[in-house]
Amino acid sequence: MVDTLWLHRGIWGEQMIWGCAFKHVVVRGRIQGAIRFAPSRQWWSSWPQGPGPTDPFVLANNRFYEDVDWALDISGAAFTGIEMELSGIPSRLIRRDRETQVVITRERILGAGWTWNEGDIVTNPRYWSIKKFMDAGFADAVLVAPKANKKFFAQDLGALRALREEGLAEPD
Repeated sequence: MVDTLWLHRGIWGEQMIWGCAFKHVVVRGRIQGAIRFAPSRQWWSSWPQGPGPTDPFVLANNRFYEDVDWALDISGAAFTGIEMELSGIPSRLIRRDRETQVVITRERILGAGWTWNEGDIVTNPRYWSIKKFMDAGFADAVLVAPKANKKFFAQDLGALRALREEGLAEPD
């Protein structure tokens, strides 16, 4: 269990969580700083040249997840910044707050006929997350409106609601 955490963002940006597999890990409380989940450092360095699902860490983690009932519980966490769209963690194994944390799937996004254009990031900042997710090739991911980010929480929450209304996020 991780209960309240402060991460120094520094000049290197967010804290990278590289290639980790989780089983019954609970993250709760205020998580100050920014976290980004990514398959592996090697994949991240070459992205978007190779699809995420072929990364050796993702393949190994998927074998591990075959016997895991749930991996990560972020439902009680108040993040100031988090990116999970490239995590490779199956969304079915993530316990989440359904109001502020949504599931996106490749199948749903393709079925909705979504396409990217540069202006989308202005009208809905979560479109950039979807673009990265789609480029990476994963089947699904969780997007989070960081509750502890007072400056952008309302905007991010509105963006997640819009994704549901547009049929790009799972309706829950």
